[in-house]
This record gives sequence, C-alpha cells and structure tokens, in this order.
Amino acid sequence: MLLSTAWKSYEADKRIEGFSPYTLKAYGIQAKLLIGYFNDPNIDSFDTERLKEYFATQGKDLKPSSMARRIRFMKSLFRWCHEEGHIPLNPAAKIKEPKAGKRIPKFLSEREIELLREACLSPMEKALFEFMFSTGCRIVFGKQKMHETAVKNVATCQLYSNFVIMTPYSDDYRR
Repeated sequence: MLLSTAWKSYEADKRIEGFSPYTLKAYGIQAKLLIGYFNDPNIDSFDTERLKEYFATQGKDLKPSSMARRIRFMKSLFRWCHEEGHIPLNPAAKIKEPKAGKRIPKFLSEREIELLREACLSPMEKALFEFMFSTGCRIVFGKQKMHETAVKNVATCQLYSNFVIMTPYSDDYRR
C-alpha cells in the first residue's frame, strides 16, 4: 500500500472517529511533507532508522514544538497502519518527541488593560475583572460574557474568611 493511500484511509477513519477538522488539516500538511520527501513509497518500506533520518534532515530548521508535531502525526499514522494490519511492525513506536522549551507568558500592555477595564459593562464585570487581574488569575474570553466565564471558575468564595479558591485548568488549587 502506498503512503498516499494509507493517508487517505487514515484520514477517512479519523474523520469518522470525530477528529477535529483542524487536526485533520494539520495532519494533512504533515502527510504531504512526508509523501513528498519520500516520493510516495510503500508503507512497509519504512523502518525506525529511515524515519530517524527523515527527522534528522527535516529537524534542522524546526523548533522543538514543530518537530514534536511531526513526530506525533507519524506515530499516530504508523500506529494506525499497524493496528489495521497494513504493516507488521510500527516503525515509529520507538521514536521519542524532543523536549519542548517553556514559553514565556505574554503580558498585556497598560493600554490593553485599560481597554479591558473600559469594556466592562456592569459593576459585577468590573469587580470580577479587578479581582482576577489583581490576583493574577487568567481571564478566558470566548463566546460567553466575561462574568459568566469567571464565575464558572470560582469554586468557593468565603467572603467572611477573606479567601477565594479558584479552580484552574489543571487540578492544582491556589488560595
């Protein structure tokens, strides 16, 4: 089976499984790069060394996060090919992702903070913004209004005890 044929079958399978269109688009880009680099070989012609050579060649100009994305795609594709019985062994099974560097958080400028303050419509929104900004809590904007998003994150508010427990994205708590 050609790599391009395996990709089409893999993509169809993942679409049925409910993968995000954005994930499939990103995987499609990785598949085109892989197919182009190797000139659409047979999938059973791959071994771990051949994949490592590909990553060594391609990884020279990539950030660790971009390299990790390529490796994740390749591991997923070859795992699927192995599980579906298209190849006897998974050549990507032993390939490890590079360690990703930690990103420096982006901070708001004073002007951006003032624009956010001015955008608060109700006293409740203003109070929540000031509370979250002064405590360093993250404010997530989306389709919901700011106060709805913030209120969902407040697990416990003990006004008489002078503390609030915030539920962060991970499971660690801050007081």
